[in-house]
Amino acid sequence: MAESSKDVEALDRVLFRLASVDDERMLQVLQSLLPQLLVLYPRSVSTSLEQQLKEKVLRAVSHIKTRLDALHRPALPLDALCQVLQQSALSVVSHNLAFLFLEMGFDAASTELQTRVLAAVVQIVSRLSVSQQETFCRLLVRALPVTASVVFPRTEGAARDQREVEMTLNSDVIDHVNEGNDANINVVLDFILDLVLYEPPSSTRTNATTTFGLMTPRLERLQRVKIPQFDREVLYKVQLDALRLVKEMTIPTRCKIPVYLAGSASFHHAVKDFSNEQLSRVVKLEETELEDADVARRLMALVLGSQVAQCAGASERGKCDHAGRPDAPGRCKYFASAVSAFGFDRSHKCATPDAAIVVPLDVRHRAVTASRNGKQDQASECAAMPVDISPLSFILT
Repeated sequence: MAESSKDVEALDRVLFRLASVDDERMLQVLQSLLPQLLVLYPRSVSTSLEQQLKEKVLRAVSHIKTRLDALHRPALPLDALCQVLQQSALSVVSHNLAFLFLEMGFDAASTELQTRVLAAVVQIVSRLSVSQQETFCRLLVRALPVTASVVFPRTEGAARDQREVEMTLNSDVIDHVNEGNDANINVVLDFILDLVLYEPPSSTRTNATTTFGLMTPRLERLQRVKIPQFDREVLYKVQLDALRLVKEMTIPTRCKIPVYLAGSASFHHAVKDFSNEQLSRVVKLEETELEDADVARRLMALVLGSQVAQCAGASERGKCDHAGRPDAPGRCKYFASAVSAFGFDRSHKCATPDAAIVVPLDVRHRAVTASRNGKQDQASECAAMPVDISPLSFILT
């Protein structure tokens, strides 16, 4: 209680001094003050003193943010803010404010510092809230191109270090560590898949609430990450940088295939060629990855969408069965014509009995192209199918 009282008095002095210094001096003071300020925010407000402390912290934060908004690329203590994020005992508000100031100071940071920030946050990204994950995605996009061996875990150097650590750990601990790494990587792949699938609206199509291959919730996330704000050429460069990042990540190839397949349907030659090159390499050198039942299930979901999306679309037509799958034998017959493109056939054993056919996303590419050209055929019919290209449905399940 006495300590909280001292903190309240100290914050009064801090507010007075902040109001008295110029911007240059304020930035110097914030290098040490800002992390300490965020830590002071009370985890719970059950007493009048804690309420006072909360109000003082928020008042100081409001003053700092207002002045930083008026500055161009302010330099902030990003390393110290990352340390705030690592303290799980702190209030959610403390973490949210840390992300706020991380984003405000990110552009002024050097490439090395930006990389350190991403590397620190990605270790906990699967435990973050949705809005915090979206902040991480914005930082990742702004930092591209980045080197996977520096930013992400389970790269060659990290894998070597992990093997050394595993020699001293029991199997339960090893499984727990690997599950945490997988969850973090899945969050990144989940976003990158949406990013690669995104195609900006044409000049004649002004409705930006829907886009080919993405349902509204996925598009809304990309909007919050500010992807639609990019010019077309900038977007394609970001997509290509993201694909290169996926290539560098030392994760099972089966996790990369859906992202490459999405890139192969791009309307930009560089993105499409890079993705096709990676797929060709997989077919030639890692054929066993294509025999994995989980890969087949993921690719099937990528082409046909999730059961949730299918059921939503079929319900409107009164064709949704009890299992939540639409009655679409005609579509399956159409998809079957392209089954052999990546080495799959009807006899391939998949995770579920109804997922016996896997087709490349190029089918969707042709369908979208035909639809945009105004052709009413089977391809446009497939393009009009309500599809939720939801990475969560086949990467996290």
